[in-house]
Amino acid sequence: MLKHRAAIAGMSLALAALCGCVTNQDEVAGTATWYVQSAPGVSDGGIGTAAQPFHSLARVQAAAGPGDEIIVIAALPGAAALDGGIVLQRGQTLRGVAVDGAPVLRNSDPGRQGGDVVILADDTLVTGLVISDAAGHAFVGRNVQGAVIRANQIQGANSAGLASVSTGATAGLGVPEFPKGAIAWVHDEQAEASAAIRPNVVAENEIQGFRSDGRLVRLGGAAVALHTSGSARAALKVTGNRVRDLGPGFPRSGILIDSQDASHIELEVQDTSVSNASDSSDGILIVAQHQSHVTA
Repeated sequence: MLKHRAAIAGMSLALAALCGCVTNQDEVAGTATWYVQSAPGVSDGGIGTAAQPFHSLARVQAAAGPGDEIIVIAALPGAAALDGGIVLQRGQTLRGVAVDGAPVLRNSDPGRQGGDVVILADDTLVTGLVISDAAGHAFVGRNVQGAVIRANQIQGANSAGLASVSTGATAGLGVPEFPKGAIAWVHDEQAEASAAIRPNVVAENEIQGFRSDGRLVRLGGAAVALHTSGSARAALKVTGNRVRDLGPGFPRSGILIDSQDASHIELEVQDTSVSNASDSSDGILIVAQHQSHVTA
């Protein structure tokens, strides 16, 4: 019986190869590697291999499964940044590979997944990318654990001036909502007090504004923001980051920690600098409201 099963499985794979359904040998083993690259005037085509990469984030998002690796190759000469954003699945790696320049992602449309560029999932890793002029968040994780954002460059975020979460008690200061941060974590799901919480990590990134027609456009929200509410529990490690060009007001701090209701945060910050900030913004701001707790 086992021999028959093996023969059927082998025949299925052979047929799949003939129809072009299997694009990578890794995919047969259950952990595929997919490739995507911007090309001039092309948004379709490709099969996701290194030799024939996809040409849109939508195509590679649809093809990749949990645990897969997505390689973003630097754009071909004359090609625009890969636009539209991408939603990751659990355990995926999104990795940029520089070839005569770094790979650039953006989301210029506030109406497309909220203008956010990379939406994270549990245990994802994102590294080696340039995120340029995001309409919303450059990276955002909602009720996510174990995600790592490492060694990326963010050049402008929340250029559309979009709101993230309500500010709770600080609405009395005239700020009813926090603007979307460049990197943001939002936790609003109930958590068991005894459950282990895996920290999210923000490490070795460069986060700054961008220039348009020679004018500096400052960050439209905090560089790194963590928002918790209800009885949520979250842990965040921020280390080795360089932040510049903060916009005005406390909602656009370098690191903004906002805990509300009965939520709890475990925070670790090391070797992270903030420069060229507006006079009214803060390097780090912790707003612990109601019965919430922040342990740093």
